[in-house]
Amino acid sequence: MTDKERLETFRRCGRALFWGGLNDSHSGNLSVRVKDSLWITRTGCMLHELVAKDLVEVAGDPPPRPELRASREFPAHRALYRAGGYAAVVHCHPPLALAWAMVADDLVSLTVDARTALGPRVPVLEAAVAHGEALAGMLAKAMAGHRAVLVRGHGVFAVGDDLEQATWRAFQVERTAQLTVAARGLGADLAGLAAKPYLAASE
Repeated sequence: MTDKERLETFRRCGRALFWGGLNDSHSGNLSVRVKDSLWITRTGCMLHELVAKDLVEVAGDPPPRPELRASREFPAHRALYRAGGYAAVVHCHPPLALAWAMVADDLVSLTVDARTALGPRVPVLEAAVAHGEALAGMLAKAMAGHRAVLVRGHGVFAVGDDLEQATWRAFQVERTAQLTVAARGLGADLAGLAAKPYLAASE
């Protein structure tokens, strides 16, 4: 992938997250792993208006130099890459999923799309310090066996084989929260819905 193609992929996913309501003007961050390097968005950038200087390459294992201005979530991204065979990480702040994480300890997949994208459930992680190195190790452990994690009071981390897949998974977290709240409001038995055979067949 050329630098131009990489930037366009970041732009496409950043715009989708913003216009889809999963981020506000300056929230969220994206990254991909390319061999021994990690490409991550710059701290404070607007994901729906990315330019070339907003992508930071961090080569090797040491932390990024301060002048690179890599996202403050770099430690979390790095920990996820170290722990799993992921190629991309999306971090965003979907509002209803965040609200659900304030009152529940997981988010259960209730649709075929969600089960395909996320597996049976998305765990909710609560960290006393929800950023930086303090979060990184806990997040990597929570992600084991999962494709997304909701960090209470903070946001969603979704992983994937590429940036588009990780973005899709982030969207499925928010869509699942929307449908869960709607179904519960209509009096649905959420446990019964989660046990439907068509969900298990979709994995």
